[in-house]
Amino acid sequence: MGRGPRGCNGHGALALPATGDSIHGYLPSSPPRHPTQARSVLSYRTLLSALSVALLLPAAASDASAQGAALTVEARGGAAIPLSTLADGTGVGEGTSAGPVFGVEITLGSAGWRTLYAGFSQARFNCDDAGCPAGDPYVATGVNVGVRMALARMGGVVPWIGVGGVTTRVESPGVTGSPSGVSELGFGGELAAGLYVRAGETLAFNPAVRYTRVSTEMPGGASLALRYVVADLALVVAW
Repeated sequence: MGRGPRGCNGHGALALPATGDSIHGYLPSSPPRHPTQARSVLSYRTLLSALSVALLLPAAASDASAQGAALTVEARGGAAIPLSTLADGTGVGEGTSAGPVFGVEITLGSAGWRTLYAGFSQARFNCDDAGCPAGDPYVATGVNVGVRMALARMGGVVPWIGVGGVTTRVESPGVTGSPSGVSELGFGGELAAGLYVRAGETLAFNPAVRYTRVSTEMPGGASLALRYVVADLALVVAW
């Protein structure tokens, strides 16, 4: 019986080479990968992964910076406008008019859409109608803490709303029905809205309006409901 085609045995079946031999004419031989070569491939992959992370971090940081820096200090100044009985009431300590307000706030975070804040402020209400000596104001000094939430991102402008808690003491020069002195520590809350406007890498402006509601007790025991709106502008320094 004659021999079959090359690569077949005498019965016409495919004859495969022994293990370890190359399959000439069918598949190219491939030498086994050396351990050192495998480690090199792993090192290249690790290097590529590190480079990818390094390239993605600036983009992520840029995205977060559009919502504000991780730490800012705000110097605020504006006007405090009394509402309700604080403006036109006839009770002890009531009947005041608008006055200047200033304060300092520190913000921390900008994680996602949220920023924590804490601050100090002082409002000076004209209280002639409440019986204060001429030219002597109420001085309401307080501390506030809360959270701001960004509503949208429009380039370097971020509108936001905020909610927080407030503690306040009122220093009174003496009014009808209450001696001069400092009120009890009052507790309340505030609602705020503002517009964070970037003016550079580390500077921004932050105009805001906030409504504050605090109840306290005047010297002599009379209750005083502080209800007022603050409209102010902040110069922001960011880190």
